[in-house]
Amino acid sequence: MRSASDGKINGAVLLDLSAAFDLVDTDVLIRKLVLYKVGSKCKNWISSYLTERHQAVRVDHCYSDFISCNVGVPQGSTLGPLLFLIFVNDLPLYLSCDLEMYADDCTLSSSGKSTAEISQTLSNNCQKVSE
Repeated sequence: MRSASDGKINGAVLLDLSAAFDLVDTDVLIRKLVLYKVGSKCKNWISSYLTERHQAVRVDHCYSDFISCNVGVPQGSTLGPLLFLIFVNDLPLYLSCDLEMYADDCTLSSSGKSTAEISQTLSNNCQKVSE
């Protein structure tokens, strides 16, 4: 790394967004689709796909009652990963550190003259990811 040869130290935070598909705020996702100029028919179809969903649990041959599911994108679907990526793809624009992303795994990294400086930078950026 160039920063090491410049006398700086490096720090990293590795994030695994557990239940990543459940983290998607569907209202924010729909607003992003509008910003990305997705046509109204397609946007409305995706909105319909993401709202008024219900889920149940099956154990052996017994089903639970259905409950409303108003968060996230459906797991196990073909469209789910694409919608998740659209939701998180602008994350690097809001961070002041380096970010590597692969699916639901993220690595935030920073370099500086002191561990306190790096710790503060990474802490601030972790907070932004959380928000």
